[in-house]
Amino acid sequence: MKKFILAPYVRVGFLDGTLHFGFGSLRQLITRRKIQDCVLDAAVFLKKPRHKEEVFAFLSNSGHDPKVIEEVLNILLKKFLIPEGTYDREERHSRSFLFYSLSGAEIEQVQKNVSDKTIAIVGCGGIGNGVSALLATAGVGKFILIDNDRIELSNLSRQIMFKESDCGKYKTAVLAQALKDRASQVDITEYREFIDKHNIECLKNADFILISGD
Repeated sequence: MKKFILAPYVRVGFLDGTLHFGFGSLRQLITRRKIQDCVLDAAVFLKKPRHKEEVFAFLSNSGHDPKVIEEVLNILLKKFLIPEGTYDREERHSRSFLFYSLSGAEIEQVQKNVSDKTIAIVGCGGIGNGVSALLATAGVGKFILIDNDRIELSNLSRQIMFKESDCGKYKTAVLAQALKDRASQVDITEYREFIDKHNIECLKNADFILISGD
């Protein structure tokens, strides 16, 4: 059986007698005193991984009504508990795992699907810079970078992966190295040319194509 733990995004506070549990769109407003007390006791107990049965027994021994306990467990399991091991500060993609788990997805399979994708970036300037960096650090496994331009000083106001010392270098080369500096596992293929009917075959293996060129 799975053990669950209180998700690290949970925040707790009171306003005018109402318990605000969670935050943002996940926030639950609880007005009934018995539910408030039971939720808070459960939250403290779930700071360590527990089986659902352990939580029920603990709350029963604390004097809470069984019907109240069931209601509280339903509230917590729906939005606020994550399986043990879902979040680990030493795991690169733990924040993504939290997001995936909220939708009930199988987090390992989702991350594998992401890592198996090949993304073509046609135009490695402002949009290509930002999107490729976000995708690489999210775990995308392969990139095709396409751009025939060299970096100019005027690019630096918006093309965030480039530095002054990169001026004069090919955008694909600098972006490829910047992505590898952040996610060393990525496989990158460069094409320092414009796309036309003669070389469009280089995109055939891409799962997704971002067109951000002139």
